Amino acid sequence: MLAIKTYVSLKKMNTFGVESIAKELLCVKDRGMVVEWATQCKKESKSVVVLGQGSNILFVGDFDGLILVNQIEGCQVVREENDWVWVKVGGGESWDDFVERCVVSGWHGLENLSAIPGTVGAAPVQNIGAYGVELESAFQKLNAIDLSTGEELEFDKEACQFGYRDSIFKIKYNNRLFITDVTFRLAKKFVPNFIYADLKKHFSAAEPVTADQMRNAIVGIREVKLPNPKVLGNAGSFFKNPILSRKQFDKLNVDFPGVAHYFQTEGTVKVAAGWLIDQCGLKGYRSGSVGIHDKQALVLVNYGGASGAELLGLAKYIIQTIRERYGITLEIEPKILSV
Repeated sequence: MLAIKTYVSLKKMNTFGVESIAKELLCVKDRGMVVEWATQCKKESKSVVVLGQGSNILFVGDFDGLILVNQIEGCQVVREENDWVWVKVGGGESWDDFVERCVVSGWHGLENLSAIPGTVGAAPVQNIGAYGVELESAFQKLNAIDLSTGEELEFDKEACQFGYRDSIFKIKYNNRLFITDVTFRLAKKFVPNFIYADLKKHFSAAEPVTADQMRNAIVGIREVKLPNPKVLGNAGSFFKNPILSRKQFDKLNVDFPGVAHYFQTEGTVKVAAGWLIDQCGLKGYRSGSVGIHDKQALVLVNYGGASGAELLGLAKYIIQTIRERYGITLEIEPKILSV
């Protein structure tokens, strides 16, 4: 018999720290629990959402359905060659704990993704990325359970349809799959990635850099730029960087010279959403219990006691401001879960 709890507060289960009550909640320790729920209990729940550490979600009101909390653990080497190692990780494992374990074990490729909150199972959904590296670069495959049938499915990299902070799990399979484990292909030799200016400034070009030094540097940089959600409620970057065609960007750059941007290999241009928000004078903006962080314009914060509706209202105000000035519509990165 599954131990499903009823009317549970989610305030401590989301990094924004907003109050929301879930009608039902089940902590999942192994894949069998998911299969059992899908095959026996699904008809009893109106809707279902899979939750990791709540670091990329905004609850707007209570949730009249079931929250499945991914707590499946485990980490093991499943294959090894001269230069590579394949590591299978439980979907409920902490992402940053896994990255730290990789560095200690000499498994390389994920160092630049240090200090990103959330679980391993949530990482492919968002195709998380930072400092020039995205999850897909080391991704091999994942296993998931179809919540509508209890069927176990396997997805390789191609099937995941990874994009910029995007995957097939966000649209086609939204709220339909429970990711039980993810397998990564990692290098035994460390090759530092200095594509971002912050890292180039941190290290001297003449000195060799270890994986441990790279991880520590990134953790330090993020601590300075981003608020700790345990102290100040937030979900990291709230907006995606907009992707423009070269023609769109050239016009934007004429109208607003010096716009922060990154040229993409496919010919498009990624514009820094934080720069757009900052140029509108919104960095550090505050309205009641919600605001924009004074050191990172992409981060919306809960100063204490804010509701999800207040944070969503602030996000809409930012979107409207950017659209009116630049003709660009920002896209929200976290999942918005409303009544």
